[in-house]
Amino acid sequence: MNDAKFISIFQPYDVIQAGLIRSVLEQADIICYVNNENFSSLRMGGMGLGVGSMSIMVPDNQSEQAIEIIQQLKF
Repeated sequence: MNDAKFISIFQPYDVIQAGLIRSVLEQADIICYVNNENFSSLRMGGMGLGVGSMSIMVPDNQSEQAIEIIQQLKF
C-alpha cells in the first residue's frame, strides 16, 4: 500500500457527513482521510469562508469499493 495513489471520491456537505463517511469506510477496512477538513469549517463572524471544499480521499485501488459504500448511504 506504500505506492498507493490517493484520489478524491466524494465531496461531503459538512464535517458531520465527512466524519460519518470516514467512520463507515474505516469499518470496511478502507484507508481514507478527509482533505481540507479543518479549512472548510473555518468561520469568521459566523460566516463560512469557503476556503476549501472537503474531499474524501482513498487509495485508487480501493476507490470502487468505497464509492459503492458511499452510494449505499444514499446522501
